[in-house]
Amino acid sequence: MVTPSQMQTPNSIPTNPWHRSMLGKFGTMTTLAASDMDRARTWYHEKLGMKPVEQSEGGLVYESGGTKFYLYPSAGAGTAQHTQMG
Repeated sequence: MVTPSQMQTPNSIPTNPWHRSMLGKFGTMTTLAASDMDRARTWYHEKLGMKPVEQSEGGLVYESGGTKFYLYPSAGAGTAQHTQMG
């Protein structure tokens, strides 16, 4: 059983340098599936005023508030039972 004194608080800094730098050196990006890329691109532009900052054959990258997300085509889009980005 973990005692309260063993738990880390949001403001605590791990003492192990490996834990401090594990993700600190790398950016992360949310990936979001879209069943219809043209419709999704239009929605992001018309509803949110967003334009892709990068695009490739595989998808589109958008940026909001310094956070990037990657929109890619997938037949399984919309089937996730969890939050994709929040």
